[in-house]
Amino acid sequence: MCNTYKVKPFSTTQFWYIALSFGVHFFMAFIGIIASTVTRKRVSADAITIFLLGFFYIIGLIARIYEKYAYLKNLTPFGVFDPADIIKTESFNNLALILVFILYIAGILFSVVYYERKDIYA
Repeated sequence: MCNTYKVKPFSTTQFWYIALSFGVHFFMAFIGIIASTVTRKRVSADAITIFLLGFFYIIGLIARIYEKYAYLKNLTPFGVFDPADIIKTESFNNLALILVFILYIAGILFSVVYYERKDIYA
């Protein structure tokens, strides 16, 4: 569909790379699942998740602005799945996406096991 209505040359490979950068969302969902499983109150889980979202975003922002701290982009999903880098380098970090999916599945399994062992009625 994109090739039908294109105005400029369009790279479907880059399109799919950018579409696959939703790994950021899976990583933040992983953090949200773990935080909501471990904490007792929803407000605490929300606060932890929002804090870590902001923390990782700021770390990724610092890595993009200052070349001195470019190594920090590998520590945050906002740096690993940066659309500007994907377009500039025309490459995608498949290993990072696989790692994020593994973390997400591990978080789900951890929450299931945690709740099966937890005495909710107590």
